[in-house]
Parts: sequence; structure tokens; C-alpha cells
Amino acid sequence: MKIHIANLPRETGEAIVREAFEKHGKVASVKLVMDKVTGRPSGFAFVEMSDETEAKAAVEKLHKAELNGAMITLKEVEEEEKTIHGFRPGRTPKGQGKGAGKGAHGFKSTGGAHGGVIRRGGQRGV
Repeated sequence: MKIHIANLPRETGEAIVREAFEKHGKVASVKLVMDKVTGRPSGFAFVEMSDETEAKAAVEKLHKAELNGAMITLKEVEEEEKTIHGFRPGRTPKGQGKGAGKGAHGFKSTGGAHGGVIRRGGQRGV
């Protein structure tokens, strides 16, 4: 199970986070998220624990607890939906939602030689 940690002091290292969570079970990985501009920790991280029961216990004990001088907040990260050829089941594929099949300016395309594109002056496909 993956856990998101927010309000993490920027000077907190991976070892401190790992130590806090290992008190509640086996930690598979710790990833401190870095600021793209400064290259320093951005104040949040992800911890992955292989045993769900241990992970839930860690969330219960450490949510709103003090870690390295600040009160951290935790939440369980939901698994991403499985995709089939890039599309999520039950969702409209990108580009086929509201207004699908409409040509220029939202007018329904009638086909034809120019695909129903409306030209300047309101003439269609001329």
C-alpha cells in the first residue's frame, strides 16, 4: 500500500521517514519528492509498505503526529485504474466526449469534400 505524507519538514531525510514507519511494519520504499527548480525536498513524500494491515496501522498511528518538528498528515494513495489501450474502462476516451463529431466552431459535420468545414462568409466547403 502506498501512503502520501504531507507537511514534511524540508530538512527531513529518507532515513528519518523510514525509521518512523518501520516501527509499524516493513517498508518497501521511501520516495522524497524533490522541487524541480531548487533540487531540494519539496515537503512531501511517498512510503510504500507491502503489508496492508501494517500500512493501515502506520497511517492510524502517524497521521497528525510529530515528525522532525512538524505535524505530518498521511493519506492512503488509491491504486490507479487499469487502462486498456490507454483508455480507462467506463470513461469516454479523450476527444470523444461532449461535442464529439462536431466540426469547426462546434457545428455538426455533414461530411462532403471538405469534411463540413465552414469557411469565411458562412459558406460550407467551397
